[in-house]
Amino acid sequence: MKCAFLTSRDLPNLIAEELAVVELLRKKNITIDVVVWNDKVDWSIYNCVVIRTTWDYYLHSEKFLDVLQEIQRCGCRLFNSFEIAKWNTNKRYLLELEQKQVAVIPTKIVQNVREENWQEHFTRWDTQKLVVKPVISAGAYHTYVIDHKEAPQIPSIDVSYMVQPFLPSVAEEGEWSFMFFGGQYSHAVIKRPKQNDFRVQEEHGGSTELMEVEHDDLLEAKKVIAAIPKQLYARVDMIRYRGKLHLIELELIEPQLFLANCTKGVEMFAETFCQMCDDK
Repeated sequence: MKCAFLTSRDLPNLIAEELAVVELLRKKNITIDVVVWNDKVDWSIYNCVVIRTTWDYYLHSEKFLDVLQEIQRCGCRLFNSFEIAKWNTNKRYLLELEQKQVAVIPTKIVQNVREENWQEHFTRWDTQKLVVKPVISAGAYHTYVIDHKEAPQIPSIDVSYMVQPFLPSVAEEGEWSFMFFGGQYSHAVIKRPKQNDFRVQEEHGGSTELMEVEHDDLLEAKKVIAAIPKQLYARVDMIRYRGKLHLIELELIEPQLFLANCTKGVEMFAETFCQMCDDK
């Protein structure tokens, strides 16, 4: 079997923790090529394609989806699928999951930031700060915190934004990420921002720690997974709100899976990949 792992031009060799999965699959006699997603490629030579570190896709979202659709049209098994990737690129999916009784951080979609009445959001959620980011984004791209005492400084780019209350628990406890493979729980980490910041990503100074999980917290993450079709991989990002974990993002396209120092996760990824490739 021949497989491509998709990456971006900035990460032509994936990241170190992903290579552990590649090496394990190669030991199972699976040929793995690491391919930049927007290079010119004959996808028909592959049996399977796995989306991994395509971390620039949100800057070219339409082209990215076109490439994924082309891959599936060539008869390749795509993980995760074009349909789920298209759904997951736009954070309006949070509103759909809320309709399925998933506990989601309160979220509103804003079409025009210049004409928005921000005070309504402060009042609705009884909060002093709001978090605002594009509905298609990643890695804190164009993410802003608005204070109720200040005029919003948000560039009026031609995109829709989502608005959520700023939660102090991000700094106090951190943001939880739960990893699942084939719908089965693998491991979890907690991500914490640096002092006086709200962004938990490592590129913004955040830190990550592998953690044991309380039963009730894991149950909330499993409710999210139960609301979607089975996927090769999924990362459920949650923040504590009013005493329990709520979904802030569901990562089904190219999530970092925090496999460093997690042999269980590497093995589950590889085993689930082999099982799902065998499924017809």
